[in-house]
Amino acid sequence: MDCTRNQYGYSIRQISFALSVFCSSALYAQTNPQPLLFEGTIGTAPVVMEFAIDPSHVVKGRYFYRRHSIDIALDGTELKNGDIQLGENLDYDNHSKFDMILHSNHQGWQGEWIGQDSKKITIQLTHVTTVPKPNYQLAADATTYDQIRLSGLSLQKKELTHFGSYSLQWWKEPLSKISFFRITEGYPAETLTRINSALTTRQWQEVNSYFECQLGGARSSGGEYEQSVTPRFMNDKVFSTSVTTSYYCGGAHPDFGDSPINLDVTTGKDLQLEDVIWLGNETTSLKRNERGERVNYDYESKTLAPWLSKTMAKLYPQDVGSDKKDEDCDYRDTQVWSSPAFYFTQKGLHLAASFARAARVCDNPDWAILPWTMVNQHQGKLKLDLP
Repeated sequence: MDCTRNQYGYSIRQISFALSVFCSSALYAQTNPQPLLFEGTIGTAPVVMEFAIDPSHVVKGRYFYRRHSIDIALDGTELKNGDIQLGENLDYDNHSKFDMILHSNHQGWQGEWIGQDSKKITIQLTHVTTVPKPNYQLAADATTYDQIRLSGLSLQKKELTHFGSYSLQWWKEPLSKISFFRITEGYPAETLTRINSALTTRQWQEVNSYFECQLGGARSSGGEYEQSVTPRFMNDKVFSTSVTTSYYCGGAHPDFGDSPINLDVTTGKDLQLEDVIWLGNETTSLKRNERGERVNYDYESKTLAPWLSKTMAKLYPQDVGSDKKDEDCDYRDTQVWSSPAFYFTQKGLHLAASFARAARVCDNPDWAILPWTMVNQHQGKLKLDLP
């Protein structure tokens, strides 16, 4: 999977299909100038704006009207007198255009927005001093700017559905159209709190990703970000749901993938694949540094992927493909199983093969399920004994 990023270093998915793919939190990647954050008005309309000025006097930024929340990309130049000229949503053939000019003052910036008819509207900006705190955990790369925007949004209560004995209340953020459920019945109260907290956090992270994608699109040919959430498995041990995203954020190609949520019901913590199934000869822990980051992925490449490739070939000989080099979807290739996203089903553990760009249609085949009898023979540290 691609890690699609613009100058802001945004991440569109924090998902296991490699988009952990979703990389550095630096806002302006080339020289890392500190972004300046302001709030104020254009005319009478409240706005939030941030921009950074690099040593070569190039200015990059973004702003949104509080009423609309969608980013408008800013690109421009710092002039010799300290003023800055900025253009909105500039494409590659229109770099000379500018829509606003700002002058620094002791409180922030002031200036003018210039319309197509040369009509000028006053801009007043002051430094942000108070930032509302959300009651959910944002992604690690979310900025103060993101936090201000999300604090102005709310969720709409939608339909009530059922998954087995569990009742699911759906909530939709209307601007991004990101819709997630909360469980209202089927678990004890404390368990509901743990799971629903994780679902709330993930929903707002995805809403934030929607806006990041729109910003990437604003710098090129537009952005699209569509998502569906599908409950997969729930019992007293694990909770599992798919989060399938299709997006285009101004890069070379559109992209898509599933980033499931898999939780240990007892603790509410995310489940890793090694928690569920383990093929190593030693302990089920994988080496991490002091920051909790994986030291290497030798286990996946040398043990997990070869085993999955052989096992899937035995279980599903008609589906995995042949040994022919020109086979479009060759699931015998160990590399496609090296970092599989996964979710739980009644039949077993579903694992998603992942292909390079030219064969992306082969990703995530429906048939790729390890039966529970086989999973239980190679249990991870949680000893789930499912289903």
